[in-house]
Amino acid sequence: MSEYQNEYFENEGYVFFENVEVAAKEISQNRGMDIKMAIEGIENDTNCDCVVLNDGSVAVHPQSLLLLKDRKQELYNKMKMGEITKLKYYLFERKLTVAELAIKTEISKRTLDEYVSGRRELKTIQLDKGLKIAEVLKCDIHDLI
Repeated sequence: MSEYQNEYFENEGYVFFENVEVAAKEISQNRGMDIKMAIEGIENDTNCDCVVLNDGSVAVHPQSLLLLKDRKQELYNKMKMGEITKLKYYLFERKLTVAELAIKTEISKRTLDEYVSGRRELKTIQLDKGLKIAEVLKCDIHDLI
């Protein structure tokens, strides 16, 4: 089974690491995050960016290893082209998750998910909620709309 796993992930372009700690160190350095967060992210990954294989090694999708500045530039370009929302970009830039923003703004995660994904337009949000989001993200509300 492990031979099949390795072959599959090699064909998909994944990068292999000896174990979770080594992979987490690389990810944390590239993304500018705490190593504990990186370990948690690997162990709880649900979208197959990082896969712990049967032998304990870790296969990591190359997109997950983009340097922080490269990822920021990529998201900035996507935002400018309208491929992602400005809210999604600012969340990345401020290193916040939707769940963290929900707690800090007291706006439901579900509602924020709709704005982040673009299913709802942020310009339709109530002013007080929009101002809370802008305050937490340390930007002007006009930057988000």
